[in-house]
Amino acid sequence: MPPIRWRLNLANLQPNLGALTRDGTLITGSGDVVTAIDRDGKILWNFTNGPSLGSVAVGSNTDLYFAGYRQGTRRLVCLDSSGRFRWDQRAVVIDGYPPVLAPDGTVLTSGTDRELHAFSPDGKPVWTFDIGSATYGPPLIRPDGTSIVLGPIPGAGLRLIGPDGKSRGAFSTHRFTNEPNLRQATLGPDGTLYLAGSGAEFLRAVTPGGPVRWTVELDLDAASRPIVDSTGRIILTAKNSRTEHFEILAISPKGSVEWRRDLGVSYADSSPALGTDGSIFLTSGEPALWCLKPDGTVRWKYRLPRPIQWVKLQRNSLASWSLFVRELFRTPRAIAHTPPWVAPDGSVRVGLAGAQGYLLSIERPLP
Repeated sequence: MPPIRWRLNLANLQPNLGALTRDGTLITGSGDVVTAIDRDGKILWNFTNGPSLGSVAVGSNTDLYFAGYRQGTRRLVCLDSSGRFRWDQRAVVIDGYPPVLAPDGTVLTSGTDRELHAFSPDGKPVWTFDIGSATYGPPLIRPDGTSIVLGPIPGAGLRLIGPDGKSRGAFSTHRFTNEPNLRQATLGPDGTLYLAGSGAEFLRAVTPGGPVRWTVELDLDAASRPIVDSTGRIILTAKNSRTEHFEILAISPKGSVEWRRDLGVSYADSSPALGTDGSIFLTSGEPALWCLKPDGTVRWKYRLPRPIQWVKLQRNSLASWSLFVRELFRTPRAIAHTPPWVAPDGSVRVGLAGAQGYLLSIERPLP
């Protein structure tokens, strides 16, 4: 069992709303309340009437940018690092995905309105670009500030949008036979696009300005957004349709499977997270938090405590006893776990969402 630093009960914790600042403060929320929690588990501030079902990005200027529902509409909300309201704008956003921040601080949002929207750090609309098709995920930002989006290029191509909001043409010479899903794509340090997707049993490495570098046939249905570790390996989770189990696998920078591990569970679709020592963290639906070594062997697995909704039993009341039994033996699949968040000091935050939600902070794992 890993050493627990602290536990904080947080009712109605949102599973998708969470980000860590550079000093290890966790920004999360419950209902429509945004909460900042320091590395020792102390609540620093609360912001009420925040975005519900939202997501958050942390700017280089320490401002916080939220995308979600506020006052009945989808909005982009900005708070400063002390939780003070700065501005908000009506904006089409993708549920559960944070706004995207460009190197110059521009805030980008996209959604089902077939447009890419850019806002300045002080909340002023800068430009809107007509993509011409639904985006199927947030844009990806290259180091030079150009955005990769799904555009109406024949053959379902990916196109580039410059920092000025003007088209820069196709991302690569490859044309996809199926529309790629940017919800499950990531960029490598050299600008290579690693692209998977629900229903796609492969992972592709697409060279910027060129063809597909390689394709790995997975015989698995990719489930999470891939991550790239310090050695250039690509790590993701996927579901095996034959066993109904989720697996985690690592693919080398040259496109070969280095290792794969059957997790033996039927729910593990959150993206993994990398520890400061190269450890791999992921959550699964028991619920549990896993810590794997870089070679894929299990360092430890911690079963997260399942909260039980205790009810006041009434004498000779079959209904109250039935409710008690259902809560006691309810399926773990009904409990939403958060993804793991790794702090700069190597500690890990993870939690369970719902009416009896809570957060745990786990000390940096031992070698």
